[in-house]
Amino acid sequence: MSAPQTRTETRTGPVGIGIIGAGVISGTYLDNLTSFPDVHVHAIGDLVPAAA
Repeated sequence: MSAPQTRTETRTGPVGIGIIGAGVISGTYLDNLTSFPDVHVHAIGDLVPAAA
């Protein structure tokens, strides 16, 4: 059996993310994530709709 091959690839461009859980720390995450020009927050979800 041969060893699995690894594929090295460089990707560029925006990265889309979603956050699950809008607790106390989520504000810090959003402040930091939005400081990167290639990161786009697309969604925030929480069990409490008002928090999301």
